[in-house]
Amino acid sequence: MPSTLEYEEQKEKTRVRSDKKLSESQCLERGCIYDPVKDKPEIPYCYFNAAKLGYRIDSTKDTDFGLEATLKLKDSAKDTKLVTQLDALKAEVTYLTENILRVKIFDANNKRYEVPIHLDTSIGGLVFSDQFIQIASYLPSNNVYGLGENTHPSLRHNLNYKTWPLFTKDNAPNSNDEKNNYGHHPFYTVLESNGNSHGILLLNSNAMEYTLMPAPAVSVKTIGGILDFFVFVGDNPEHVIQLYTSLIGRTFMPSFWAFGFQISKWGYHNTSQVKACVERQIKHEVPYDVQYVDSDYKEAQGRDFTIDPVHYKDLPQLISDTQTKYNLHWTPIIDPAIQGNQANYTIFSEGNDKNVFIKWPKSIPVQDRHNPDKIDITHDDMYGRVWPPGPVAWPDFLKNVTHNWWIDNLNHLHSIGWKFNSLWIDMNEPITFDSGEGYNIQCPHNQYDNIPIEIKALWVHGFDRLSRSTLCMVGVQGESGQFKHYDVHSLYGLTMAMATQKALNYITKKRGFVLSRSTYVSSGQYTGHWLGDNTATWLQMRESVIGMLEFNLFGIPYIGSDICGFYRDTTPELCRRWSQLGAFSPFSRNHHERGNDIEQDPAAWADRGHPEVTEAAKQSLYLRYQLLPYLYTLFFKAHVLGNTVVRPLFHEYPADNQTYGIQEQFMWGSVILISPFLYENQTEVNAYLPNDVWYEPTDEFVKLYPKTGFVKIADNNRQVPPIHLRGGNIVPIGYNKAVNTQVLRDKPINLEVYPKDKKATGDLFWDDGDSLNTIETKQYNFYEFELFANCSLQLRVKTKGYNSSKPHLIEKVLIANTLNAKINALLDGKAIENVVVKEDYIIFPVNIDLNAAKEGQIWKIEWKTVDNTCNLK
Repeated sequence: MPSTLEYEEQKEKTRVRSDKKLSESQCLERGCIYDPVKDKPEIPYCYFNAAKLGYRIDSTKDTDFGLEATLKLKDSAKDTKLVTQLDALKAEVTYLTENILRVKIFDANNKRYEVPIHLDTSIGGLVFSDQFIQIASYLPSNNVYGLGENTHPSLRHNLNYKTWPLFTKDNAPNSNDEKNNYGHHPFYTVLESNGNSHGILLLNSNAMEYTLMPAPAVSVKTIGGILDFFVFVGDNPEHVIQLYTSLIGRTFMPSFWAFGFQISKWGYHNTSQVKACVERQIKHEVPYDVQYVDSDYKEAQGRDFTIDPVHYKDLPQLISDTQTKYNLHWTPIIDPAIQGNQANYTIFSEGNDKNVFIKWPKSIPVQDRHNPDKIDITHDDMYGRVWPPGPVAWPDFLKNVTHNWWIDNLNHLHSIGWKFNSLWIDMNEPITFDSGEGYNIQCPHNQYDNIPIEIKALWVHGFDRLSRSTLCMVGVQGESGQFKHYDVHSLYGLTMAMATQKALNYITKKRGFVLSRSTYVSSGQYTGHWLGDNTATWLQMRESVIGMLEFNLFGIPYIGSDICGFYRDTTPELCRRWSQLGAFSPFSRNHHERGNDIEQDPAAWADRGHPEVTEAAKQSLYLRYQLLPYLYTLFFKAHVLGNTVVRPLFHEYPADNQTYGIQEQFMWGSVILISPFLYENQTEVNAYLPNDVWYEPTDEFVKLYPKTGFVKIADNNRQVPPIHLRGGNIVPIGYNKAVNTQVLRDKPINLEVYPKDKKATGDLFWDDGDSLNTIETKQYNFYEFELFANCSLQLRVKTKGYNSSKPHLIEKVLIANTLNAKINALLDGKAIENVVVKEDYIIFPVNIDLNAAKEGQIWKIEWKTVDNTCNLK
């Protein structure tokens, strides 16, 4: 066992390879140090010699916006056999704003691929070669968050030499295998014990891995591109995300109905089964706004832009009827792969004529190109196998012509009766089913498919090629074939989302939403995301909370998981708890696969003898719908200011170190704290309430919660997860029994006031809920509310750009934590009738029509007890 001092020295080691054991001679010939630690296999035994490797600063000069430096390879680094390193690098430091710094390190002599859209590196030598770049940096704290997409078992990273890969792949969520999942987000945040926070983005889309070390430190390896770092120095963790999204772009604004509950299944065999699902939700009054149809609706088991003329011939009529009768919105799945061996499939032939598909480079001979079924390859199209069966080609979304072709085909689908309101894009990592070692399709040997350096994106799968389950890395993309798929692979989902959002907005003339499985830095501007093909287990339900929080850090707040689980049959208890949790995901959808024996949508449980599951889903969704005016306002702020929507507790309480590791509770904005039941047979939640003023809902209204710190909350057969409301806030609350968002919008809202020190503030964003660019064109209303300690409440119209033919009423104002005393109340100087005074709250019936107001207008509610005192506690 090493001494404490020896162990501290081990924490400084930057790992050379984390995939397999190196012998002592192999380690030394790389110019590294061999020093195994007995009984500590997690500590690197072969690690970089920081004194030997790396670069020295040769010269510097000031620029208009920062400085430039020339870096020369150390003489001592030239004899290492690790890789052939570049002799000269250039570093550019640019001060973008007072809080954002850019550090760019690249080849001084040759142009390299760059993504078309607090650094202390003394821990280890910088290594920079053509296909291997590594840099390591100390961290000021152990509190590290972000980096993905991976299924992390904890929100705060494990720094015990944990290595995670980044490279978009079709790997289902599973924290035990430490694989790379669907997205590529090389961004992390660090929180210090004093509440200071910063974030780092490495803008690089090549395959990479990151290792977190106990120093604390992080080491990043990538196999291409350049080192292009952005540093975001914030006042607190939430400010860091605002800075990050100011650079990468802020979230799109979904339609209001997109925050309603959604149902999907892979395995509806025909229109009748979809109709049966819809009708049972209506029968049981399940709040519900969006219905999906998976690939079952397509011809030939998945042919894009078609409708099965046998099993789904009645789908267009069902869509039309339910859109009118139930205000239901519809979403089809669209995969990128296009079937290429059907003579009458004009979607492919027109795309082929327009050269929209990813190509083989001319340098690869025809006989070396994999080509299922030996179809025509005169256009150099690269083929593989996925949905639908048969050879498929992949659209190249880095071409403008592809965007136009994509829009035309989605317009065609809409015109033949698939009147979609939103679009779901899948399999866009991109994925093939049969490429890689041991499969039918083999990519030719070349420096891009057979890279000289092994990183975890390769070996974690047990194969040694990047092209396993995806396209050959040697493929070419872009207007002139200027990009290798090797470099832009992880951008595929982003570019497909950009084209799909453009198509959706053009065809429907509404916002709707796009939902994408694969994402990259800045995807939040164009799409939401679901956490992929999860499994119906308690562990994966818990880990979905971590994923939801991480994607808010990544600037993609429209996020959620498949409620009740996608793979495997769920259980009544698991589905009940997941339905309670899922009601508080920004994107809330129940989805499962066709192989399951049971239906798991909320209404199906009542029909099968488990009404407790249906009731828990309904009551949780009723509460969600009541809170939608608040959630919609949070998204407005995310769109305009870059805030998170769902956030960890430490974003609100960065100086409270008890919050740093909490991952089984989360907040909506700064007000609503959710503490769900996440374990089998769980009868109480051990929740943490930071030192603040909190309220909890009651059957009538709310009451002051008497405790803070760690508290035990009993189940008591509650139908909704435990909720606490932070004092000092005013929240707009919708109708309590809305079965869809249109019903909610047609009903009045109430204002609920939760005072802290007799004060509170709040706001509300409102527009027509669906039109394009309402924020950019100021066709919206924004209201501000404030409670004062003298027993007065002010409502102010800050922005008035949206006018509706219907009234938009604030029916009641409810104020908590008051004394039970007879009062006199005025609204703009006129007496308020029928005021209700309870033991610890007041209800003011006000019926204020917000729609009839003018910008700048103010309403004022004032009240006093009969002895002219204020009854706020």
